[in-house]
Amino acid sequence: MRIDIKNLASFLLEKYLLVLFITFLVTITSAVGLNNFKLDASSDALVLESDESLKTYREAEDEFGDSSFLIVTYEPNKELFSDYSLNRIANLENDLKNIDGVDSVLSILDAPIFFQPRVGLTEVADNLKDLTDENINLTEAREEIINNPIYKELIISNDGKVTAMQVVLRGNDEYDELISQRYNILEKLDSKEILTSKNKSALYEELSEINKRISQLNNDESEFSKSLISEIRLILDKYRDEATIYLGGPSMIATDMMDYIESDLVVFGSAVALIFAIMLYLFFGSFWLVLLPLSNAFMAAFITAGFLGFMDWKISVVSSNFIALLLILTISLTVHLLVKINEIKKEADYKDAIIKGYDQMFAPCFFAALTTAVAFLSLTFGELKPVIEFGKMMAFGITIAFILTFTFLPCLLYLIKNISGKDYLSLYKITNFLLNFSKKYQKSISSTFFLTFVLLCFGISKLEVENRFIDYFDKDTEIYKGMYEIDSKLGGTATLDIIISQPEDDFQSIEIEDDIFDDDLFEDETSSAAGYWWNIYSLNELEKIHDYLDSIPEIGKVLSVASGVKLAREINNGEDLNDLELALLRSVLPEDIRESLLYSYINKDDSVVRISTRVNESASELNRNDLLKKINNDLQNKFNLDPSQFEITGLAVLYNNMLQSLFKSQVGSLMIVFAVISLMLLIIFRSFKVMIIGLIPNVFVASSVMGLLGLLNIPLDIMTITVAAISVGMAVDNTIHYIYRYKKELKNTGSVNEALCNAHSTTGRAIFYTASTISAGFLILSLSNFFPTILFGFFTAIAMILAFLSSLTLLPNLLAKHKIFQ
Repeated sequence: MRIDIKNLASFLLEKYLLVLFITFLVTITSAVGLNNFKLDASSDALVLESDESLKTYREAEDEFGDSSFLIVTYEPNKELFSDYSLNRIANLENDLKNIDGVDSVLSILDAPIFFQPRVGLTEVADNLKDLTDENINLTEAREEIINNPIYKELIISNDGKVTAMQVVLRGNDEYDELISQRYNILEKLDSKEILTSKNKSALYEELSEINKRISQLNNDESEFSKSLISEIRLILDKYRDEATIYLGGPSMIATDMMDYIESDLVVFGSAVALIFAIMLYLFFGSFWLVLLPLSNAFMAAFITAGFLGFMDWKISVVSSNFIALLLILTISLTVHLLVKINEIKKEADYKDAIIKGYDQMFAPCFFAALTTAVAFLSLTFGELKPVIEFGKMMAFGITIAFILTFTFLPCLLYLIKNISGKDYLSLYKITNFLLNFSKKYQKSISSTFFLTFVLLCFGISKLEVENRFIDYFDKDTEIYKGMYEIDSKLGGTATLDIIISQPEDDFQSIEIEDDIFDDDLFEDETSSAAGYWWNIYSLNELEKIHDYLDSIPEIGKVLSVASGVKLAREINNGEDLNDLELALLRSVLPEDIRESLLYSYINKDDSVVRISTRVNESASELNRNDLLKKINNDLQNKFNLDPSQFEITGLAVLYNNMLQSLFKSQVGSLMIVFAVISLMLLIIFRSFKVMIIGLIPNVFVASSVMGLLGLLNIPLDIMTITVAAISVGMAVDNTIHYIYRYKKELKNTGSVNEALCNAHSTTGRAIFYTASTISAGFLILSLSNFFPTILFGFFTAIAMILAFLSSLTLLPNLLAKHKIFQ
């Protein structure tokens, strides 16, 4: 194999112009793919497509109405219930209605006033007014709206100072139909029905076409949403001089997160390049040894980005740091090769140094790159599409980085000729110090690592996946401010719906004698008013569940049919309604109010009800998983609902399911990574003992990341949950490079001390260079506005530093103590 690698290196240098030309052609081809290089800002980017709760969520939207809307909070400097403030709200509402993409706008001005004058149920419909009516008493209207069981904490804060406007966005019927078709095809494929190969092939082909169209619609939605949000903000800016205004809602959050991604791609890429330029110059003391590694790294990122475009793999919030990460990994490979070439160059001519350095570093770099790629590929065993695509794109990227480092870079080095450098900082002193320290304090080092490992294991036991979505963002961002405003004053942000069906074996029907009232009085063409839920008994049970949910501290606003019943009770002078009055209530409500206040929470045949709640994301004790378990348990045990009778869904559920799925997949990812590392070490060194010793520093690195998160009470999130597998995949590079060099030096010198000394002064220096550059690169991620990215960068940097220290202190002691290769 040695001869083959040397011949390959010689061939590349002889044909260096051809290699550079081919690389240029590949780069030009990749540029074509960049046209399709896109960001994924769709609202479905962070949900599990296979999640049954997502299907329930979509079905509930079809049944009770779509939830695509934005919230505008408005707190005027003057009294809210004044003619001036209400006129400003009216103008703002009209401006928003005129925006293309806005279906409707609902504000406090559209809220019916029921008690001016106070009349009975039969006369309510004929006496409804709103705040625009000139005969309205605003003082009395203020008190009524604040105390209205439907309006309070929905469109008005408890203190009556802040109001909310709901900006309903135009839906996409084609998208909804495609989603429905996709579910139908998946059900056919998963069913026990026997399908011919031809039928299966046709279904898969149809599914592929549907997914392509859905992807295109998501792209269009992202672009349109960005334009729409921008236009809404321009209008809101006109009114900010006399009011405090915040914009919130899923579409706005998704759009702003994409802005963060765009910013991060540019800022991180530029900042990492700058940091690397400074550090490479300090390490090598040569302009060319700064420019060439950076050129190699950017070439790898450019080609990978083009490939992503060809494959239609989109950049999401999870993969927003992929350029910076790929630059870091490419520089790591490059540094190992450059250190080796510089080392050999002292004893050989320039061309021979490149060939020999190429030959000696090809195998360890290959296995190091392979383990890193496998670490990323382990992420594909999860269920979240952005994480899966992040794993695939990084595995492809590290493959390109390795290929370029051992084709493009040597040819560039040969093209420039006789590059010389200088170690300005005398960094070899650091590795020498670590060697002397590890020799002098062998027992102390082993004891310290062991005790630290025990402490970290305790931290791992405290790990949790729960976190508040609001904590993902800086307190100065509009996302944070808007979410906090809605949480603290307007009933919460993340939706949590409970869909309850009638019992399968207990259908109730309330028959009303036709001759008691005129037929016209009860006429409602949309419902028979005779289903299970529309009667006093069932509604009383529903109201108990409603009030129970309302009593939970983490739950904000609760809305259901019971809210309307509570309002009707107030209209009825505090008296409970009987079944006849219930029928009367349904018939006398105007159609628009009946649709918004009734059929958003009960279906047309009264067999299914929806309780719509919102989770207070800023609640200090929020634990979604525990909250969902508590609600599920109490619905069964306190309210005697059969598990098949109800479903809990909503954005809070979907997000919780996503986090729990990531947590479970993390265990699988780590097992895969360690299995591959074990296999690699066994293949490379052909020793079970070496495999065990090589695993020890990497187990320590993995436990350090997870343990520190647990000890610091930092919950796992969509980014930090991947740190352990990725860190181990990169940290094992140190192990492979060091053991590989130690084995060679021991064979040449026959002395353990000389072997350790030489390994530290050569490979140890390369490990220090890479650890320093990688750590500095990851710390750059702290510039992000997205807190999970900050944590990802910080803890990965810590992992790299600990990997460096363990490789140059613990690992040498283990190799010497257990007489490896002797």
